[in-house]
Amino acid sequence: MHDLRSPITGIALLTEFLLDSENLNEDEKQMVQLIKDSSEDSLKFVNDLLNEGSARMEMDKELVDLEKLLKYCVNLLQYKALEKNQKIILNSQPVQFMLNREKIYRVISNLITNAIKFSPPETEIKVSLKLLDEIAMISIQDTGIGMPEEIKNNIFSLQENVKREGTEGEKSYGIGLITSKKIIEAHAGKLWFESTVHKGSTFFVKLPIICNVATAK
Repeated sequence: MHDLRSPITGIALLTEFLLDSENLNEDEKQMVQLIKDSSEDSLKFVNDLLNEGSARMEMDKELVDLEKLLKYCVNLLQYKALEKNQKIILNSQPVQFMLNREKIYRVISNLITNAIKFSPPETEIKVSLKLLDEIAMISIQDTGIGMPEEIKNNIFSLQENVKREGTEGEKSYGIGLITSKKIIEAHAGKLWFESTVHKGSTFFVKLPIICNVATAK
């Protein structure tokens, strides 16, 4: 795991060099910026995995525009969806509150990536953000392969029977949902899902809004 940090750091440094170049047009700069942001988030993820066994993950919070964060996730993963001729559709509204930006990004990114992985080509993935009575409700809906009962009961565990290949043979390692659940619960929220075999799955994230900046740790 330690060996992962060096290449990721190298990618981040190379993107900084490219962004300083005058040879890129605006579209190319936007693409390189997405790579830079993604590599920095990945480096934080690796550091958390290294620290998780011996210490509690840091949960520093700041005032974050959740709608903007979802748009960033969708824009970044739209390229991955296009590899399967899929389309990610976002329906959202402005929501700002206290959270750990990097870790919530990781949760949303993981859920959308799973939707891409377990959905067939030429399908749509719907991402929604709504504000309901001081609660932010996020949903990620796909029309993929769904989950049988034996997988539903163990989806937040490391049991081997929950690890399945995607519709194009993509690998699954089984740690993303476990980590996501821990992150959401650390925000006093809830992560759950509904799924039907051959019809698809919808994952829901409920986050209580904390508006007081002074509550950030």
